[in-house]
Amino acid sequence: FSHVGFPWTIGYSPRVDFGLRGSQSSMGFRTRYWHLDLSTSFAANAANGLLPVGRQGTVGYLSEDGDITTGLAFIETGDFFSRVRADVIDFELQRELSERVSFYAGLRYAKLNQIYRAITDQGTANASAEFRGFGPTLALQLNHQFAARRVSIFGNVRQSLLFGHRDFLV
Repeated sequence: FSHVGFPWTIGYSPRVDFGLRGSQSSMGFRTRYWHLDLSTSFAANAANGLLPVGRQGTVGYLSEDGDITTGLAFIETGDFFSRVRADVIDFELQRELSERVSFYAGLRYAKLNQIYRAITDQGTANASAEFRGFGPTLALQLNHQFAARRVSIFGNVRQSLLFGHRDFLV
């Protein structure tokens, strides 16, 4: 028995920020959008050695509580596909607490989706999990500007609490 994982690779994931930074006497704002869309697939059969000749495999899909909710047994060949997608939008107000520290508070909307598909000689297994929600988000940004005044470093700590709806289909 062996477990074969998906061959994930690094992909492009854009994040776009738009806003106006306020000073200690005024409020600023920021809107941010982040998008992730990655997919991968592989084939398992005797030709590529993932299912050795004379052996058979089992396809199971693990649910959130760790139980196998669906599966296919005694497969000899299969094509497997997985996709992960995230869309996140933040609307935030900003206040500068000091020259080096800014505080952000606002709302976040997030849509997260994962799809899994196994097409084998014994049948097809499909699964989809999706969450849509919104809620408050808080962040602190720390800035340090070097003496050259052209170079600075920053760090950002963020926490969101999302309320929403999730769907799970197998």
